Amino acid sequence: MPPASGNEARAGVVPPRTRAYAKEKGVTDEELGILAARVSRLMPADVDRYLAERAEGAPSQQSPESDERFVDVPLSPLQRTLVARLNHGARRVVPGTLEAHMAWDGIEDVRRRLKQKGLRRTSQSLLFAWCVAQAARSHAKFRSELLGTDTRREYLHLNLGIAVARPGDELVLARIDAADALSFHEFLEAYTQSVLRARAGEDQASDTIQLTVTNMAAQRVRRGIPVLVAPASGTLFVGEAFDQAVPLPGGGVGFRKMAVVVFTFDHRIANGVGAASFLNAIRRRVENLPREFEDLLNA
Repeated sequence: MPPASGNEARAGVVPPRTRAYAKEKGVTDEELGILAARVSRLMPADVDRYLAERAEGAPSQQSPESDERFVDVPLSPLQRTLVARLNHGARRVVPGTLEAHMAWDGIEDVRRRLKQKGLRRTSQSLLFAWCVAQAARSHAKFRSELLGTDTRREYLHLNLGIAVARPGDELVLARIDAADALSFHEFLEAYTQSVLRARAGEDQASDTIQLTVTNMAAQRVRRGIPVLVAPASGTLFVGEAFDQAVPLPGGGVGFRKMAVVVFTFDHRIANGVGAASFLNAIRRRVENLPREFEDLLNA
């Protein structure tokens, strides 16, 4: 029997017969994990009940009027999985949201200089994800998940999720395991390969991801409120960088490149001050990135 997933280990058991039956019926592993979390032992009848419920919400093909007034479009398998995950998480999480403005010129400068040194796969999204992973090393609450109502499970290392858009407005996750324990070159390779697999359609979402990063700069969106899906402890949104007026020391006004970062966190795991402390740790990493990479850039 395959090892139990995070949901199965915490809740229901999935016997081999049920697992085989679910696979035969086209139920994904993600959906199976969510079903298992609802019962102590998942049986084929539970799978049938779930399929019947799903069918009730499926597009109707019977009304001739629908052909004239609207079109019912079935969700893709990836979107159905995402919907199941969102619905499951929404029943559990108590979200809080904080926003911070971060100076972005350091990230742009480091990206440009790394590309000049031949590291052409380096992106601003990757560098921000690196800053998040490094900040998580000293903020254990955001390497955690809540067990029940009275226990926080703290993981030694951070598994970081990266939101990846696919054609047709599909959304999947790339995953970097133990992201905070990797060297930069290891992180660069892991990020690149996991994102490539996600773009090819491999959704790497799992209950082992504690933080997720979503970057909307390419869509020219500056601000948004990210959705948090339990058991993850937080989701970070990064918007498009923009020029912001700042006072100059000698008088007058200059401009500095800034970006808005919005953090949605699980209020059951951390409170506002703790979440703000983590967000400020990320800000320090972002704004001091040229200093952190000085040796690599000057090598």
